[in-house]
Amino acid sequence: MPVRPVSESDDVARQPFAEPEGAAPLTTTRVEPGRHRWDVCRDLVTQQSALDIVKDNGTVRHHHADLDVSRSAHETYTSTAGDFESSQARTWVVAFARGDWQARTVTHTALTCSATEFIVEARLDAYVGATRLASRSWHEVIPRRLL
Repeated sequence: MPVRPVSESDDVARQPFAEPEGAAPLTTTRVEPGRHRWDVCRDLVTQQSALDIVKDNGTVRHHHADLDVSRSAHETYTSTAGDFESSQARTWVVAFARGDWQARTVTHTALTCSATEFIVEARLDAYVGATRLASRSWHEVIPRRLL
């Protein structure tokens, strides 16, 4: 059955959308400044390249919950020219604090490859204060399927 366009005579109300609604922004204060850096290094003798990235958002206090939140990542990507099996990638830290209570998660991820597979090694650690409460590790091998 063909679709017919809606016409003026149809019983369809044609009113523009109302102004969008949303909650008021949460009140936050920056407690610690963040820092961001992207460094590229290339060894012209070995043909190895490295990209070192720091994405640190610092610490922000969320007043409605009396909670300080910190988020930072340090990632390193390396490869050697002409060697498609040399690529690697790596890490995140997320931390929370309220008064004397502190909790954080730390993840480490390494992605490497062979001629036929991608290999993912990952670990997640969860801490309260200095005590590690939980840890989980993964080892996954994924066929490249001509990639």
